[in-house]
Amino acid sequence: MGNSCSSSSSSSSAGRRQHFISPPRPAVPFATIAADINNANVASRADSTPFVSRDGSCGDDDDDIFVDAEPLLSSEDEERSRAFIHRELPWRISLAQCNQAVAEKNVAAFKNTYSDPDPASFLVRGPRYLDESKGGKNMKHLKQPSVQAPYAIDGLSMIHSPKKLDHIASEIKQFRRHFASYPADVNPNVPTFLVFNWILSSLGSREITFVNHILKLRSLEDIMSDKPLMSALTRFMQGTDEEKNTQFKFLFKVVDAPGGLKRIISLLGGERPVLIGKQLTTWYRRGPNHLEVNMDVSSSKIASMLTSSILAQVGTLVHEHCWLLEGQSNCELPERPLAMLRWNWNFATDVIVNVNEDGEVVQ
Repeated sequence: MGNSCSSSSSSSSAGRRQHFISPPRPAVPFATIAADINNANVASRADSTPFVSRDGSCGDDDDDIFVDAEPLLSSEDEERSRAFIHRELPWRISLAQCNQAVAEKNVAAFKNTYSDPDPASFLVRGPRYLDESKGGKNMKHLKQPSVQAPYAIDGLSMIHSPKKLDHIASEIKQFRRHFASYPADVNPNVPTFLVFNWILSSLGSREITFVNHILKLRSLEDIMSDKPLMSALTRFMQGTDEEKNTQFKFLFKVVDAPGGLKRIISLLGGERPVLIGKQLTTWYRRGPNHLEVNMDVSSSKIASMLTSSILAQVGTLVHEHCWLLEGQSNCELPERPLAMLRWNWNFATDVIVNVNEDGEVVQ
């Protein structure tokens, strides 16, 4: 929390220095580092030094930061990702469509869908949050509306497995093939994909159900030019699981729900910001081009109660999720979410698919 930073490090993105562009480097073939699928320590393969030090300090503000000129994402990439696991549900609708459906209570036409939420609906720590909060309880005025997240929704699934899984992106065959169709990360501190899984398991059972979110980087240049986010992300990527748990934050927001469900969520503190790894058993798995975060809901009684209440009425619920890294020094502020999405009236019986013991999708 006490990391010192120069004044320019805590300024907004509008005032950040323009970074130089280096000639494009050839992507590392996926196969050459596939053996590292469970090894998070890939930083030694970088051919440039991260501009944020291992202890999270901001470094010399006069150092040039180099990013790749060649775009990471192409239209062909997007086409491949959209074809990933050929399923119709859930399907994407626009935010405007969702807001109209909420206003008109038109669940039938827009159930089993998702949307990109309005980024400004989430309040995040502003640039002066740490300097002016001084331990006060009401610090809402030190927060500001969020901006667009650097990762976009690439695929969503609700999957039932006959056995517990440790690294879902490598153990589900369709997922593994999808990630294998992309090159390895150009920068080991910036995963091309984020994979977030809510693990829903029963005590004493080998079977699990997990809600899977695959999120894809929009632009390497964009995220590399955001110094506060890169400060937090580099510290996060180079940290141990225990250190990651002190940074990884989750925000939940109810957009539309029956009154009784809203009260239950409020009583259980469902809409308070939370360092998810402090509340749930959470583990992280690093692949050649992705970081997977698994959050075991069953590890917390309160979270299990909240999830049970939500799942019982999930078809009546529109809710938003936001994942971000908590800004814990001035050079990590203002905060910017990594990813966000809105789930719209999803019925588990409609969207769930099954995998077999071999990790192959069978339904």
